[in-house]
Amino acid sequence: MKITTNGKTTYQSVHNMEYDAVNRHQFSRQESDVPNHKRLSSLESCITLIKGNLGPGILNLPHAFALAGYGLGSVLFVIIAVQGIYSMWLLVDCKHRTEKQSFMDVAEFALGRAGGRLVEIFLLILQGGVCCVFLSLISTNLQAAVPILSNGEAVGIVTCILLVFVLLRFIKDLVWLSITANCFMLLAIFTASIAGIARSIQSHDKPVASNATPSTIVTFTSDMFFAFEGIGLVLPVENSYGGGRCFRNILLFSMGIVGTCFVTTGIAASIGFPHVRNGSITAYLKQEYPDVLWYSII
Repeated sequence: MKITTNGKTTYQSVHNMEYDAVNRHQFSRQESDVPNHKRLSSLESCITLIKGNLGPGILNLPHAFALAGYGLGSVLFVIIAVQGIYSMWLLVDCKHRTEKQSFMDVAEFALGRAGGRLVEIFLLILQGGVCCVFLSLISTNLQAAVPILSNGEAVGIVTCILLVFVLLRFIKDLVWLSITANCFMLLAIFTASIAGIARSIQSHDKPVASNATPSTIVTFTSDMFFAFEGIGLVLPVENSYGGGRCFRNILLFSMGIVGTCFVTTGIAASIGFPHVRNGSITAYLKQEYPDVLWYSII
């Protein structure tokens, strides 16, 4: 079929035109999968992105910074944080350019069907691993609070509770939970940061010098990637957002807050407690100061 646009004549087969029409129809249908009243506002998108990355991984950063030294740690942090945030921004940009909806769709468009399937497998392993860690973490805490429960019983109870949240179809239905979780996490990291600053003022311990060994660099990098666990949320949150292309500004603002929390907690607590070797700074504070009720609450 001959098509004339701005004085230029091009030819397109009827088959290709039908294929494009089907793609546009599927894209419109996918867009309508999230009703308007279930779309995220700018504030809700920001809260969800922050919660997606403000998890238990941040409590391990003081140990990572103490291991590497705050000088080397700061350099590695900037490198990893910049590439992580840029990757998230790039995914959103590719989604808009290709009019795709998911990681797999974007990967298949860029890398072919095999590339799309490979990304799907990697994403499944990543998110499945995070889910297993959280299930184990919550079950362990439940068992500690209720000693009469066996490990299997604690896992079973937590699994049943989590299955209720899995039934929620839209991200907007979880915003209230994200707000609560953000408040708890911010309280924990502010406590750790203030404790580290106070300890560094009172103590004469010298901060750990930069320790640029291969094992230290690998360990720090792994800890940082674990802390940025919410990269898999960027496209689902964008799909639920109702404000169009402004989402990229929301992404940069949200991740800027996350990055500030990361580096503040990591440096402040590692300088104050240079010998911390616990994977959770809040657990370390409870062990170091068992008589301080506030640390037990945190």
